[in-house]
Amino acid sequence: MRRRTVLAATALLALLALAGCSSPGSMEMKQVDDAGIGDEATLDVPTPPPDAPDRAHDDAETVREAIATGSATIDGTGPPVRRLGPYGTDDGVYNLSYEVVGSHEETRADVRVDYDPEDASGDAIAYGDLPAVDRERVAPLFPPERDGGEGYDVGVGTRYNDSEAAESVLVGPQEYQVVTYEGERYRVDVETEPVTVNTYRYTAEEVAPGVAAYGSQLREEYEFTLDGLSEEERSVVESAIDGGYTADENGDSAFESVIDEFQRHDAVEEDEHEGTWIVRYEGETYWVDIDYGQYGE
Repeated sequence: MRRRTVLAATALLALLALAGCSSPGSMEMKQVDDAGIGDEATLDVPTPPPDAPDRAHDDAETVREAIATGSATIDGTGPPVRRLGPYGTDDGVYNLSYEVVGSHEETRADVRVDYDPEDASGDAIAYGDLPAVDRERVAPLFPPERDGGEGYDVGVGTRYNDSEAAESVLVGPQEYQVVTYEGERYRVDVETEPVTVNTYRYTAEEVAPGVAAYGSQLREEYEFTLDGLSEEERSVVESAIDGGYTADENGDSAFESVIDEFQRHDAVEEDEHEGTWIVRYEGETYWVDIDYGQYGE
């Protein structure tokens, strides 16, 4: 299984919009059976790489635990797991939901390090002498991975609960302005603010006993037959099957009319930029991704 193409394309389109331009538009049709539909429509249960931030591992573990046991809790200043499914596993397909079941106050800390400070004076503490609650938080900042430039070079955002803040020498208040590491002095700046941290309970609901069964559900709900096309429209569709179709940015009435035809039917997922459909064409079932590009404006 993989992340849905429509979601990945949304991120790309957002970047294009920020750049002040848009793609000409495109269409891709992939022949699928029920298992293929399920693969296209579901998310993998996340498995972050070993060097990913701890938060990514915590979020992934929340998804896995909720699916395995029915529910899981995790703290955050906002919902930590934002992609609620559907997640496909060997045992079924699951959607997640969440509710806030508690809250408390913590201290948010933005820790910045200047690797080449003009002024390295001030109270100093060796990296190895930092309390464990501080050392584990600033560990990604030491040793320096690049030469210092003007001003603060790198930083990390983190949180301390009340007991951790009581042990810390970097928050509440900051007792040291310099951290020494392997004989070098590095200026450290810490900005703090109180934040409300919620406890979120995520609950998993099985929506199908397997990926193929989920694909069958989607096919029964969304599949329609694509026929009655003009020669020009058929050319667009055939190209979309044979590796993909890219619209002519100088005007493409055939592509526009194909979009119109698809939009007369319910999409599996659609927004103002793109859509995903399941279609029957010439006796075969296809998973269809359309990026409207400039023709969605």
